[in-house]
Order: sequence, then structure tokens, then C-alpha cells
Amino acid sequence: MAKYKVGDKITIRQWEDMEKEFGLTSYGAIRTPLYFTKGMKFLCGKTREIDRVNSDGTYLIGSWFISDEVIEAEINQTLVIYKNGTDTIGILKKGGKEIKRAVAKLHPNDTYSFVTGSEIILSRIFGEEPEKETFYNGKAVCLCNDFNEGLYTIGKIYEFKDGFMTDDRGEKRPTDAVHNLEEFNEWSAADWLEIKE
Repeated sequence: MAKYKVGDKITIRQWEDMEKEFGLTSYGAIRTPLYFTKGMKFLCGKTREIDRVNSDGTYLIGSWFISDEVIEAEINQTLVIYKNGTDTIGILKKGGKEIKRAVAKLHPNDTYSFVTGSEIILSRIFGEEPEKETFYNGKAVCLCNDFNEGLYTIGKIYEFKDGFMTDDRGEKRPTDAVHNLEEFNEWSAADWLEIKE
């Protein structure tokens, strides 16, 4: 039985963590029950929504099938903020382990305020902008197309914009934007070569 349901938000474990626990296949995928391929590496550390729960207890997120082993366990987080003299200190803990610390020091011309110090701590611990995902923009030529007749023409150059390209039928491919051509090659049954200009 699946631990999660459609619509649940889950976070994918870090690549190094999974590699250490499960090892790699001969072609470099993580050896989980459903292999976690190099093309899926961009998902590591990301929080995604479950789109489908399969009858075997695996999940679909975007166009990727995953198993419970690649999902980061839910661990309680705690933020402790306290006063130490004229300093306000904040410690973020995950599963009892300190993962981030911030200090707000009183400026000599100011009067101490725990509320102001706490607001500074919150902004220092949680205020960073998340990294903006960058998707693949470039051109690639179809080298081999044994399984997708009518979708791609061998020898034709296709342009990718923001992680997507348009096939010969006018449909956007793949189902989720890719970050590089390697991810697209993992997804596609055809073989592709990047055109460098």
C-alpha cells in the first residue's frame, strides 16, 4: 500500500545520499526498486506533487516514476529563537540536528527589541530566494528513431525552448521541461545529438 496519495507534496532525496545507500547500476543509475536515472538528478532536493499512485505502490511525478526509497522521510523541523544579552539567536533544527543558525546583533544606536531581532532571524534563516530553475535552450538533431515513427525525423534539427521542443505532429515534448539534453535522451526513445553553435 502506498504511503502517499495524489496531491501530496514530497521531497526527493539527494543523489549522494541515495548513491551511498543503494549504489549505482553499470550505467550510473541509483539502484532503487525503480532505478533513479541520471536524467532524474535534477529532481534531487526538489519538492514535487504526486500526480498518480500506481497499483504497485509507486508514484508518478510529472513524467517520472519513483518509489518510496527516493522520497525524503518527513522529519520535524524546529526553530528556536532566544535572547542572549543584546543578541537574538535563531537555530533551525531538523530531526533534532542543527541545520542552520543566525544571529542578529544590536546596533549601538538602537534599542533592543526581541520582535525586531526575531524578524531578522526569520529573514536570515528562511529569506533566501529559491534558486530559479533553468531549462534547456538549444538545438539537437535526431540520430535514431526506431520507436517513435511519425514523431521525429532522423537528421532533422529540433529547437528546444525553456526545456521543450515540438515534434513533427506539432505536440510539445517532453511532458516536463528538461534542464539539459541528457535528461531528454533519458526520456526519449529516440537518440539525440546536441548542435553547438
